[in-house]
Amino acid sequence: RALSSRPYRKIHVRLVDNSDRPQGHANIVPYPQAEILLVPPDDGELVSSDDWLTLVFSHELAHVIHLDKIRGTPGGLQDLFGRHPLLFPNALQPTWGIEGFAVYWESLVNEEGRAASPWYDMLMRIEVENGLKSLHQLNAPPYQWPRNQAYLYGSYFYLFLEDQYGRDTVFRLIREYSDNIIPFRLVSNSAQVTGKPLPELWRQFDAWLRNRYGQQINALKSNGL
Repeated sequence: RALSSRPYRKIHVRLVDNSDRPQGHANIVPYPQAEILLVPPDDGELVSSDDWLTLVFSHELAHVIHLDKIRGTPGGLQDLFGRHPLLFPNALQPTWGIEGFAVYWESLVNEEGRAASPWYDMLMRIEVENGLKSLHQLNAPPYQWPRNQAYLYGSYFYLFLEDQYGRDTVFRLIREYSDNIIPFRLVSNSAQVTGKPLPELWRQFDAWLRNRYGQQINALKSNGL
C-alpha cells in the first residue's frame, strides 16, 4: 500500500537452513522472489535485532516490491519484451538508493530495524566526526570503511527526506522514478519531487546530519572521549 504497487504474481519465498551466515536475497527476474537464510545473527550490525525473521522478511520484501514497481513506458515495453532486467527502473540506480530504502522500511515497521539501532547511530556519528562522504563516493562501489556505507547513508537519506519533506515524499520519489527509461536519472527526479536537484539535496542532507550529531560529538569530546 505504501508504494501503491503489487507484484504481477505471488512472491516466491525460499527458506534456507544450510548456512550459518544470516542473510537474505531478493530478485525480480524472471519473477518476484526472496530467499531467507534462517539462522539468526550472533555478531555484527544485525545482532541488535531480537526478531531476525521480522527484520529480514521486511527488508527483502521491501526490495521485491520496490524493484518490481513500474509504470508508464517501462510497463509498455515489458508487455512487448517481457521482464527484461533493463526495464525495471528502480533496479537501475546506485546501491544506496536500493539498500537505503529497504533499511528505512525495515526500521519503519520494526523497532529493531538498523536505522533505529544504536549501532547505526554510532556509525553515522563517526562519519560526521571524520567527514561525510560525497555523493560521488556513495555512487561508486565501497572501497573504504564502513563497507555497509550504502545501507547506512541510504537509510539516513530517506530519514532526512521524511523529516524535512514528509514521509509521503519518500514514496513519491520512488513513484516518479518508476517510469524512467533512462537509467540513473536521479538529479531530475529529486528536482521534480522536492524542487531541488540531487546535489543540492545532498548538501542539505549533509547539513542535517551535522546538526543532528554535532551536539552529541561535542558532549563526548568534553568528557575526554
